[in-house]
Amino acid sequence: MKIIYCAGELGRVVLDILERRDIDDDVVFVDDDPDLNGTSISGRDVVGGFDSLSNFDSKHCKVIVAFADRQSVRMDLTNTVQEAGFALFSVVDVDATVSSTATVGDGVIINAQSYVGPDAIVDDAVVIDSAVSISHDVELKTGVTVAPNATVAGAVTVGRDVFVGAGATVLDDISIGDGAVVGAGAVVTSSVPPETTVMGVPATPKTDDE
Repeated sequence: MKIIYCAGELGRVVLDILERRDIDDDVVFVDDDPDLNGTSISGRDVVGGFDSLSNFDSKHCKVIVAFADRQSVRMDLTNTVQEAGFALFSVVDVDATVSSTATVGDGVIINAQSYVGPDAIVDDAVVIDSAVSISHDVELKTGVTVAPNATVAGAVTVGRDVFVGAGATVLDDISIGDGAVVGAGAVVTSSVPPETTVMGVPATPKTDDE
């Protein structure tokens, strides 16, 4: 059995990927919103919140955390699921391309028309949205989110819990520090310190009045 933790937009994306890949396992949703308990999403039951996981045998069920809004929350939920004894599963859309020499961790979501190049490393709980290009030798560390149509060029290191906005471009050999944010459409031409938001072309740190 596969359990999708969070029944929002990203959860429905995960379900769509599973169904289009003809994954025939039973699939249910877990969501901490009590209003969703007992409902169904795209024909799949929402069986309750985190506590409902205790009703499942962790030896025969795997979980993916499909929380889209904040990377840090996704990582907290992922850690909680693993501490409860559940293994994670990853999903790669049938229309995505992942190099045979790339490494993809656990709890990863790779959406349609995205590309992950040779010797790239995609760590646990990373979300790569649609039409994203991840070039050769890139490392996306745990909890990264890359929004649609972004491009990450060769030999880039993207730190934990980083958000790369829609349509952004990160040029070769750059390092982006943990917790940084790259704004939509930005072109990153130099390394970004941790916990820094950069915007524009070329990308510069966001000021307090922006």
